[in-house]
Amino acid sequence: MRDLIKDFDQAPNQAEADADAVGLAMYGQHAIIPLVERLEGGDVASLAAERGLGLIGSNDPAVACPKFAGVVADRARRFKWQTHKTMIKVIGRSACAQTAPMLQQYRVELQALGSDAARATAFARRYSETESFDIDSAANLGSEIDATLAILNAQAKP
Repeated sequence: MRDLIKDFDQAPNQAEADADAVGLAMYGQHAIIPLVERLEGGDVASLAAERGLGLIGSNDPAVACPKFAGVVADRARRFKWQTHKTMIKVIGRSACAQTAPMLQQYRVELQALGSDAARATAFARRYSETESFDIDSAANLGSEIDATLAILNAQAKP
């Protein structure tokens, strides 16, 4: 696994990064945090990490979904808001229906910001890079939550 992570970090192109992410995904739950950390890399790493996380979620949602939800619920400033957004997308693709109440609460908190920049600044304290979060970011994140909740609701109905 260590060698795959090293190769992933040094991947010169998307195809190699994707291959490394798939290899890491085969380690299942043990690869979740290394892949989440790579979401915060460059475009190549981030896209590949998202694909790897999607594979893990598809293969073992019972284990993956609580870990994915843990990243989204994190308020310890470990992740960027963009990482939360990507994880919310992965949650939808992984059919993590049990996360719907948490996502709905997150959406309520975002809606409560309104257009108040001071509230957005206070809300941003949950992210590792507070200065990159603003009202537009909140709207972007809210749209992703809405899309994911729509996916989850569609999966719940026969």
